[in-house]
Amino acid sequence: MLKRFLTKSCVALALVSCALLHPVAYAADDNSPVGYWESFDDRTHTPKAIIQIFTNPDSSLSGKIVKKLVETGGDTCGHCTGALHNAPFKGLVILSGMKPVDNAWEGGSIMDPASGKVYHCRMKVARDQLEVRGFIGVSLFGRSQIWKRVSAPG
Repeated sequence: MLKRFLTKSCVALALVSCALLHPVAYAADDNSPVGYWESFDDRTHTPKAIIQIFTNPDSSLSGKIVKKLVETGGDTCGHCTGALHNAPFKGLVILSGMKPVDNAWEGGSIMDPASGKVYHCRMKVARDQLEVRGFIGVSLFGRSQIWKRVSAPG
């Protein structure tokens, strides 16, 4: 009888723990930039591309274009330099070397495929939005974009 009581108590405790800890785990995932994000055109505010941010073996984050949403400018990066010149947009890594610092990710770089220029980068998640700031030198001299979290493209 005692054994049955302990077994039922352990099962009940496990179920309650799972129910209570699930929102905590979910909230931690919401704070991570890992996943899919929709980027927007600065001028028209229309969706431009779907970017997948992923974790590298060294725990830094990178991001690549998985889907181009605008049909202008061709399918390759004509403004990119070096090995990326004329590389297909799909699969193009535009974000790299991002490491966690406090409640943000920084220390990496972001490339603007429209110009081929590379900037220092800082990212911060706020709910389902990612503030991405590209800058030269100090963060004061740059611009920010807000990306929206989306489901994996089909």
